[in-house]
This record gives sequence, structure tokens and C-alpha cells, in this order.
Amino acid sequence: MAKPTSKILFDISKLMLNPVLKLRGNVFVGVLFELAGIALGVGGPYLLKCLIDTLGYKTLPADSGSSLTLIFLVVAFVVFWCGGSVVSTVRMVFTARVIDGLNIELATRALHHRLPAAARTRDGDSGHILGLLERLPFSLNVVCEGLIWRTVPMFIQVFACLAVVAGLIPFRYVLMMAAMLCGFVVATWYGAIRQRRFASLTNA
Repeated sequence: MAKPTSKILFDISKLMLNPVLKLRGNVFVGVLFELAGIALGVGGPYLLKCLIDTLGYKTLPADSGSSLTLIFLVVAFVVFWCGGSVVSTVRMVFTARVIDGLNIELATRALHHRLPAAARTRDGDSGHILGLLERLPFSLNVVCEGLIWRTVPMFIQVFACLAVVAGLIPFRYVLMMAAMLCGFVVATWYGAIRQRRFASLTNA
């Protein structure tokens, strides 16, 4: 019987922090890079807003060093905008190390549990275990990179962006954006349930 998605995520997260696997250092560094990426992702649009205001002479007095301020905002915006992708790429290095460690551990457990029973039967398992182990790295990549490393940071970034936007535009527009995001989450959730049903039929 298939485990619920929440149980799978909890088990994998717990295994990632298991001191025996020595993956906690990579997890910690990956989290730091992820937080840096969130900060860059939130700060980029804010700097763009400040840059637009500066070009419109709305925020700076006439006798200030507007040229230096403009150059600083342009450079900062470019750094923040490009830095998010760079940080995300570097973070994937540590994610890959975590996935490799989990793959080795789970494959070892599976072989230790199923190999003796398969060897005692005449036809073994007809390559069933081998097929599961072959798909294991891709499945771990979906769970770790696609869910664990994306879901929580995404929610943090969304709330941080809404908080920044709330200080720049009327609050009713923030509520409209939040309602659209909630609708997107609901639609994605139902789509994921349907996709999992098809995947279960395919892998049966």
C-alpha cells in the first residue's frame, strides 16, 4: 500500500538529518544558500521599484547625488536579479550530494531486505527490485529537489514578497494577489493528485 505524500516527505526529511549518513552538513549549507536565494528574490523587485522611482525623480531631492544613487541601484538590481540564479545553481550541488547519499542508503536497505528472499525463489523477482532501484535516483530528485527544497522556501518567499508589496501598494491589491495565489495552489494540488493516480497505474 502506497504511503501518503506527507509521510514520504517526513521520512525522507528525517533520513536527511540522520547523523549516521553524514548529510546534515550539506543540508545546512543548502538551507543557507536557499535563504540567500529567497533574500535576493525578494530584494530584486524592491530595488527595481526604487530604481523606477529614482528615474522618475520621485524619491530623491534635486541637490542629492542622484547619479551615484542611480548607478548603485542599477548595479544592485543586476546583482540581485542574477544572484538568485547563481545561488540556486550552487545550492543544487549540495542537493545532489544529499540525493546521492539517500540513494545509496535506500538502495542498500532495499537489497538487504529483498535480496535474500529473491535468491531463495526459483525465478527471483523478475527484475522488479532492479527496476525500482533504477528509478530511485529520479524519484528522490522529484521528492527532494521538487518538493522538500521547493515547497517550504516557496511559501517563505511568497509571504516575504507579500509583506514587501503591502508596504508599497494599497492593501486590497495584496489581498487580490493572495487570492490568486491560493487559487493557483488549489489547482496545482488537484493536478498533482491526478498525476499521482496516473503514475501509480503506470508503476503498478
